[in-house]
Amino acid sequence: MRVDGEPTPDGGRRRLHPVVFANAVGFVAFVAFVVTLLLRHNELAPPTQHRVVAWGIVVAAFGLVGPGLRRLRSWVAVDERRLAWRTGTLSVRAFDAALADLRALSVRQTWLGRWIGYGELHAVDDAGDEHVFGPVGELAAFHAAAERIGRRRGRRDG
Repeated sequence: MRVDGEPTPDGGRRRLHPVVFANAVGFVAFVAFVVTLLLRHNELAPPTQHRVVAWGIVVAAFGLVGPGLRRLRSWVAVDERRLAWRTGTLSVRAFDAALADLRALSVRQTWLGRWIGYGELHAVDDAGDEHVFGPVGELAAFHAAAERIGRRRGRRDG
């Protein structure tokens, strides 16, 4: 459930922002560039050209597997009471805390993150440990939760 009360189709869980594929897109472009250079600057027989292109496609596809698995296996959820996330495929990291138990919650964005709508979620628990998750999109729910924590801390301190 979203902070604003609207249900989300996946029960309130959000996936990582698609920007996790940025490095993979660069890798695919590099592989395409190398394959193009191999084909243009070498006199290869047509069957060999087909093999070079096929292997280039295989290598480029494997470059998308890691970010794809990371995006599929990671989620974050926030509602009126709790913040939880899970990330990782081989080494899994999880975080689950009541909003009342958090010292601070913030969304940090770079200029690019502000431009295309993603940021990193930073949560500080009562022990002072900082937990980072991201990149996440749909930031309005996280901003609302951070404001609630700030108001609660202000009442507690004041």
